Amino acid sequence: MMARKAMTGNKAFAHGVQLSRVQVIASYPITPQTTLVEYLADFVNDGDLDAEYIRSEGEHGMMAQAIGAAQTGARTFTSTCSAGFAYGFQGIVSVPGLRLGNLMLANINRPLGAPGGLQADHSDGLTARDWGWVYLYGEHHQEVLDTAIQAYRIGEDHRVLLPTMVGAEGYYISYTTDLVELPEQEQVDEFLPPFDPVGVIDAENPMSPTVFGTPEQMMGMKYAVHQASLRAKELIKEVNTEFGETFGRTYGNGLIEEYRVEGADVVLVTMGSFTGNARRAVDDLRRDGKRVGLVKLRSFRPFPTEDFQRIAEDTSAFVVVSRHDSAGGAGAPVGYDVKSALYNMDERPIIQDVVSGICGVEIGSDDFAVLAERGLKAVERGGFEEDLVWYPNMRVTERFDVPPMSEEVKGSFVYPGTGACQGCGMTLVWKTVMETAGRDSVYVSTSGCGGWSGPHTMCMGTGGSGGNLPAGAATAAGIKRGLVKMGKASTNVILGSGDGSFGDMGFMAASGAAERNEDILMFVYDNQAYMNTGMQRSGATPHLAWTTTTPVGKVVRGKQAPTKPLPMIMAAHGIPYVATASAAYIPDLKRKIRKALSIRGCKYLHIYSPCPTGHRYSPEKAIEVSRLAVQSGMWPLYEVEGGAYRITVRPKELRPVSEYLGAQGRFRHLTQEELEGMQETTREEYHHLEMLEKITNQGP
Repeated sequence: MMARKAMTGNKAFAHGVQLSRVQVIASYPITPQTTLVEYLADFVNDGDLDAEYIRSEGEHGMMAQAIGAAQTGARTFTSTCSAGFAYGFQGIVSVPGLRLGNLMLANINRPLGAPGGLQADHSDGLTARDWGWVYLYGEHHQEVLDTAIQAYRIGEDHRVLLPTMVGAEGYYISYTTDLVELPEQEQVDEFLPPFDPVGVIDAENPMSPTVFGTPEQMMGMKYAVHQASLRAKELIKEVNTEFGETFGRTYGNGLIEEYRVEGADVVLVTMGSFTGNARRAVDDLRRDGKRVGLVKLRSFRPFPTEDFQRIAEDTSAFVVVSRHDSAGGAGAPVGYDVKSALYNMDERPIIQDVVSGICGVEIGSDDFAVLAERGLKAVERGGFEEDLVWYPNMRVTERFDVPPMSEEVKGSFVYPGTGACQGCGMTLVWKTVMETAGRDSVYVSTSGCGGWSGPHTMCMGTGGSGGNLPAGAATAAGIKRGLVKMGKASTNVILGSGDGSFGDMGFMAASGAAERNEDILMFVYDNQAYMNTGMQRSGATPHLAWTTTTPVGKVVRGKQAPTKPLPMIMAAHGIPYVATASAAYIPDLKRKIRKALSIRGCKYLHIYSPCPTGHRYSPEKAIEVSRLAVQSGMWPLYEVEGGAYRITVRPKELRPVSEYLGAQGRFRHLTQEELEGMQETTREEYHHLEMLEKITNQGP
C-alpha cells in the first residue's frame, strides 16, 4: 500500500526523482526551485539515493554537466527556472539534438526577463518550446511526482529518445503543502526499468555523440527530432495507461485531461496549477445550467493537435488562458497552438486568447467564470469582440513610483532602514563602502537579498544598476566606459556582489575585467554561501560547513571541498590592488576603500560579512564572531599592492579556531579530530601568508 504524506511540491518532485533511481544530479540554487535540490542533497548525503551530486558554479555549467553525464548513459536530473533557465539556454537547446532521453529537467516556473519576479509564470520554459523537448506540465503535487517518474519512461524509450521537461509553477506548487501518495520502490522499479543507452561515450567505442555534419545531415537530424516528438504522442498515452494500471492514477489520456466537455458550448483551456480554479468555475456554471467545459493541457510538446480537432467538432468556442504573453504578436503561446491545430478545419469554433496569471497575478475561479461567461455571450453574437485580451484589465505601468522621502533623510547618501535580517553584515558593508566612496559614485548590485533593495529603489541616494548574476563585473565595466564617453570619467563605479555570484557564476566576467584592468572597484560581501536563496554552498563556503546543499548526513558530513581563495586568485591577475577586510574592523575597511579608489585600474576588496541566519548564531553576536574569524587566522586581513603582500591586522597570538567555529551552529557537528585538522590547516595557511609577505617585500 502506498504511503500518504503531506509535503511541499518541491519535495514531491524530489521523491519522484529519488524513486526513479537517478544516477547523476547537476544542481544550482535559484528561487523557487532551490529546495528541490536541497531535498535531493539530503537523500544523497543520508545514503537514501545512490547518485553523484554536482554542486555547480552556475546554470551554464550545470547544463553542460548534465549533458556530459547523460552522454555516458547515466540517468540524469537537473532543475532550474527564470534567469537560470536563460543562463543554461545554450545547453538546454542542445539536449534534444543529442537525443538524450535519459535527461530530465524540472522547470519550477517563474518569470523570465524584466520586469521579473519570483511568482508563477510560464515565460521561462515556453522559450524552449521549439527545440524538441517533451514538455509536460503538472497541475498539483501528486501529478508532479508521478510525471517525474513517467518522464524517464517516455524519454528513454528508443522510439523517442528525447529529453523531458516537467513544469510546475513556483510557489503555487513548489512551496505549498498537499497530501501525496508515495509509490513503493518495487512498483517504480517494475514500471521504470534501467535505461538501455544508445551511442554513449565509451573509451572502447571510438565515436562522439556531438552533433556536427554537412548541412543536409544536420537538417536530417532536426527532422529526426521532429518525427520522434510526433511519435511521443502515442507513447505518452501508452505510459499514462500503464501508469494507471500500476499505480491506480491516470491524467486524462496523458496529453490532455477533459472535464465536462461533452455538450459544452464554451471550453476553457488551461495549463498548470490554476486548472483547479477553472474546474471549480465549470462546476459553478454547470449548476446554473450553463454549458461550459474544460481542457487541461498536460503535454505542451508534443502538442495534442488531434485531440483539439476532435473536441472542436462539438463545441462553439475555446477560451485559451496562457500564463505567458507574446509581445507584439497576435496571440499567446498556447493560443497560437490551438489556432494552428484548428486552422484547416472546414468549420471551427471561435477562439479567444487570454493572457492572465503572469508575473504571479492570481486568477481564481470567479475570474474563470467571467471569462467563460464572455465566451457564452460571444457564441450568442457569433464572435469575440477581441481575439486577444489581457485579464484582469491592466493599467499601463511604465515604471514603479519611488515612495517620497521624509525631509529628515533627504540628501542622505545612505537611507536609514532595511528589511534585512538582524545582524546582517551586508547592509553594514554596503553602507561603509558607499559612504566612504562619496557622492560621485554609482553602484552595480547583482541579484541578492531583497532586504537591501526593492522595486526600482535602493537604500542609497545615488544611481545604479542591477547586474545579472553572471555579469556583475561586465555590467560595471560597461557603465564605466559609458561614463568616460559621457564626460564623467571621475565617477567611481563600484560593484557589490555576494561570494556566490562573484566567485562562482560571475567569475568569468570578473576575471575578464581584471585582465583588461577595468577602472572599477569590485567588492564581495562574503557570507560564505548563497544566503539569498536559503543557505546553499558556494565556492567560498568553508570546508566541512553545513549548508542546505551540503547537509550533515549519515554518509557525507558537510562540504567536502576546501574554500576557493578568491583574494589570491584575483591577486594572481596582477591587478593594482587587492585586499581582505571585515565588518568587525571598520577603520581598516575604510582605509582600504580610500586606497583602492585612489588607484587607477581594477581593484578588489573581499569583505567578511556575518550572516547570523545562515551561520547559526544570535544576531547580537555578529561582530563578535566576525572578530573571532580574524583573531583565529581563519579570515586574515591583508592587502596586495603591486604584487606585494602586507598583513594589516596582525593578532599577537592566533586564538584557537574552535572559538570561532564553536560559536556557529553550521559547525556544531565537527568532531575533535576534524577541529584539530582545521586548526592545523589554518596554521599552515597563515604561515603561508606570512611567507608571501616576507618574500614579496624583499628588495632586489
